[in-house]
Amino acid sequence: MITIARLVLAASLLMTTVVVTAAVYKWVDAQGNVYYGERPPSGARSGVREVHVPAPHSPAPGEPSATRFEQRQKLLDALEADRKERRDKASQSAAVAEKRAIQCAKARKFLQAAPRARGLLRKGESGAREEMTDAERNAYMAQFSKDYKKHC
Repeated sequence: MITIARLVLAASLLMTTVVVTAAVYKWVDAQGNVYYGERPPSGARSGVREVHVPAPHSPAPGEPSATRFEQRQKLLDALEADRKERRDKASQSAAVAEKRAIQCAKARKFLQAAPRARGLLRKGESGAREEMTDAERNAYMAQFSKDYKKHC
């Protein structure tokens, strides 16, 4: 009787699984390197993101290793999604930087050519093009130069 009770107890303990999730923190340093850790870095609250990933566990004797494989696959999927998010952000920021570079090149070309131009045109009240007065031209060029320095 005692051995049967022990066998039943041992079998029930082996069948019981404990669900545990581990917190994984992700942060990016000033150089753009991405780090993962069990605790967030001290003093760096901004940019820290908590990612919930199921904690890996060793399969019990007789437990199929498929559950362990599934947990690893979930972790890999979460990391791959994070990598994809970073690649998407990088490509978006590269596209914005490229667009800004093109706009700055056009503005630089305008600033170089404007002093040699006979006059600058603007749309008048009727919608027709009119030549700017010297005061309007000087004010426009001063504002354009200021904007150029600010954005380029």
